[in-house]
Amino acid sequence: MATEGRTTVQLSLKNLYRLLTVKDYPVYSTGILRRKNKKGLTLVRFWDEYLSYEWRNTVHGRLIWRISGSRNRYHSEICNRRADFPLYEVYIQEVLDGLTAESFGKQLRLFEKFLTEREYDHSVFIIKLKEFLLEAEKEDPWLSKDCAKLLLSWVSDVEKNRKKLPERFQAGWLLTMLSLHAMAGDQMDTEKMRELRKRKDLAPELLWRKLEQEQEKRQPVFLTSRNSELCVAPLEGEHFFGREEELYDLKEMLENGGKFLLTGLGGIGKTELLRQLLIWCERERKARKIAVVQYTGSLSDSLNRSFFELNAADQEVRFHECLYRLSGKKTVLFLDNVDRTEEEDPGLLELKELSCTVFVSSRIKKLEGFRNFSVGTPRKSALGLIFRDNYERTLNMEERENLNQLLEKKLFQHPLTLRLLGKAAGARLWTLEELERELETAWAETAGDAGLRDMYRRLYQLSGATAAGEKLVRIFAILPYRKITRTFTKMFFQGFLKKGELLAEELGKLTGLGWLEDTGDGYRMHPVIAESIRMKAPLEEEFLPFWERAEKCFFDGQPGAAEDPAMEELAWMIWNAVSSISGEVSDRLVGLGLKALFYMRSRYRAGEKLQSLIERCPELSDEHLFMVRSLQLEFMTEFGDYGKQFAFYMEKGLLSEEQLLNALTNYGQRLLASGKLTETETLVSEVFQWTESLTFRVYGEFLLGQCCYYRAKFPAAIAVFEKAIWLILCRKSASRAEEENIRIQRAVDEGLGEFLGDILYMKGMTHLGIGERKEADQSLAVLEEVVKALGNPPTLLLCLEQLRGQAASCRGEAEEALTFMERHKRMVEEFAGKNHINYLAACGELGTAYNRVGNRKKALENQLLMREGLLKTAYDQGNTLSLADNNIGVTCIDDGRPEEAVIYLTEAYQLAEEKNLGEIACAEPAWNLARAYRLLGDEEKEKEFLTKALQGFRNNYAPEHPKRLAAEKREQELNEKRD
Repeated sequence: MATEGRTTVQLSLKNLYRLLTVKDYPVYSTGILRRKNKKGLTLVRFWDEYLSYEWRNTVHGRLIWRISGSRNRYHSEICNRRADFPLYEVYIQEVLDGLTAESFGKQLRLFEKFLTEREYDHSVFIIKLKEFLLEAEKEDPWLSKDCAKLLLSWVSDVEKNRKKLPERFQAGWLLTMLSLHAMAGDQMDTEKMRELRKRKDLAPELLWRKLEQEQEKRQPVFLTSRNSELCVAPLEGEHFFGREEELYDLKEMLENGGKFLLTGLGGIGKTELLRQLLIWCERERKARKIAVVQYTGSLSDSLNRSFFELNAADQEVRFHECLYRLSGKKTVLFLDNVDRTEEEDPGLLELKELSCTVFVSSRIKKLEGFRNFSVGTPRKSALGLIFRDNYERTLNMEERENLNQLLEKKLFQHPLTLRLLGKAAGARLWTLEELERELETAWAETAGDAGLRDMYRRLYQLSGATAAGEKLVRIFAILPYRKITRTFTKMFFQGFLKKGELLAEELGKLTGLGWLEDTGDGYRMHPVIAESIRMKAPLEEEFLPFWERAEKCFFDGQPGAAEDPAMEELAWMIWNAVSSISGEVSDRLVGLGLKALFYMRSRYRAGEKLQSLIERCPELSDEHLFMVRSLQLEFMTEFGDYGKQFAFYMEKGLLSEEQLLNALTNYGQRLLASGKLTETETLVSEVFQWTESLTFRVYGEFLLGQCCYYRAKFPAAIAVFEKAIWLILCRKSASRAEEENIRIQRAVDEGLGEFLGDILYMKGMTHLGIGERKEADQSLAVLEEVVKALGNPPTLLLCLEQLRGQAASCRGEAEEALTFMERHKRMVEEFAGKNHINYLAACGELGTAYNRVGNRKKALENQLLMREGLLKTAYDQGNTLSLADNNIGVTCIDDGRPEEAVIYLTEAYQLAEEKNLGEIACAEPAWNLARAYRLLGDEEKEKEFLTKALQGFRNNYAPEHPKRLAAEKREQELNEKRD
């Protein structure tokens, strides 16, 4: 049987891709996709991303669609529909055995998603598809006349029924059917495929109704926990006054989609409006995915606390994973009580880039990319009802008139104020006249939030709270704005009561007075009330009973945040209380704050708050100072004499192994990131003298290997990485024959799995750097097993994808390499953001790969992204910036622009010299400078840099190394020319 020729039109996966993306295939016409919407597409990537996982994950499907390891010929053979492909029959049988209306619908939705995102032209699609099938009917030896006739009739049906069903749905249906036939190959006209074509449950009309009914039944999925203010039960209709019009407007806005900022005074009713909107959105299934987030500190911190199952160690990676999960037009994010501007929290700028609908409540009046929705004062009749609803006493006609007069004053035209006034007056059994009399001396007209805070402080003084109640109100005011559970109050608040006083009774009184709200399983305090209470600065000695209880929460051997999320939540509450204290603090309180922070994975702004604490601590101990500095390494680039402090505590054994390992990890990575390789090596040498701990030994070897790598001493780096791997995998082996998967699982169980993954990644990259492809493939295979054993952690998945791309590039599989590397870049952006060093590195590597295939424009686009990012984010990595400049220079040379190349290569060479990065780091840009000056005709400069390059090459590269051979050949040519 003939295979597909250059001009033959056959029904294959490759040709379906060409139909969608090539303008003149099978006939010249306007493209189905516009040029800009074809960006980033390749044959491999298209079928990898848009072919259903179920169809790729059958027994033989995994073999056909494998993208890891060595080159996969089956992938190419099925796409090109080669005659000698051996798996057509068995593979299509597996797919058809599992084919249901649901699985067919999943594939259809994937194609529908592609067509929507790429803005396809339906009319052109139908015209070209009809021509494609007419040509295939004539030329495709495996497509029978009957089958071709039926396929063409389906296209005609789509033209006739375009108003009955959505066009994208029908196009997706056609592509799904055609893909099944293309994958069937020589089985296209067998009995099982004829049965497929007759299946009534897959008919477009029936399938559409089924998929839509299932969608309607589907409850929205909550991406976040419901432990936030917005998830407290909203007011029932009989208590929700005067906001019907605003709520109706918000419902329309949600249905239309967009970014909306609810602004207004604190306590005006923004949160309650969002609660009502949220409950309606869920009840009426107006979204497929819902995220509810209480803003605290920063957007990154808030998302990290709210989303489920974030496993990455790096907070920035977790933050971008959250943003990635929010993608989709049928997703709605509700974000409550944002109290920072974009300047104070740059993470907020990410919100305008999201594809989902976003509602934000805030007292801030503007947020970039958002449409303002002002929440003002309810109408006067509604304000009167709010007061009466909380006063819970009947007003006579005279009192109603007095209330109307009171409501003429602007300060009382505020829902939260009226609620408090009603509660206070009802609890004190005041008449309205008595309330007015008390208020005459208790308030002064002040505008805005400041006036409200002053008002509530005065109301609090009038409320008649007990001494125990006053203490409880103060502790609520320094805790985060969220529900405080009854269990938490029993654990931590008993110490504020005298003998005979009952906690539930005291909290009930505060609820009755309006200072707290009873949520059923806990209590909460409105942030405006909390701010008014904190107008009297909270001092450490006020809360001694709370500190004493909190200290008992932390003990040696307690599970960390990853093993005990409830403990992390508790630690966060305690840290918030500690960091809210004003004035002088004790060393004991600093220690409590540090213990809490070590249990928290999200430590946004902790460095700044810690600094404030230690500056106000006159008797700070050396131990706590060191622990503070260790944590601050996560936020600061200057670390002064930290090395001496680390040496002292390491040598004396004054801290636990976990605390010291955390300090070593932070400090070692900071040194490497700053290009301080000698200091890193000195640190590791000292650590090896102080401890024989396996964990420290492994991490020390990893740091040494990276030092060798950044000095371009690749064989030495490989030797060190192999030593570290041996320490992890082989030191306990009963025999050399012990299975590798057993050793890997033992390493994971001992907590060394992530270290092992990082080392394997660096080892594989180093092998590739010197052309050792076989050894790199071996590292890649073991890394895949480690990633699987660890449960696919995001950071190592990124490493795996990057290594796969580099390996494919070294094998000369340019298209496959670019697919991997583009995907890796996209994943890093999603998980870590565009400012992260890993994203910048991914851009640089992708740029080099594009240059290898001759795409200079894409190469420079990515390489300049890396360079600009390094400069913008102030990463002080001399080795990385030097490498970036060198690669840009190479691309400029290959593009015939030697003048520009000289600029970048000179900077690369100078950086390598100034930072003492080693002979190879200097020799590489020197060699490229010699090449650039040769193109410019400057022989003197060429000789100067050729001499410098050869010195490094001869000292570090083997005689047969291509660069050394090329440099020596050029030196000989110049010498002969001179003679």
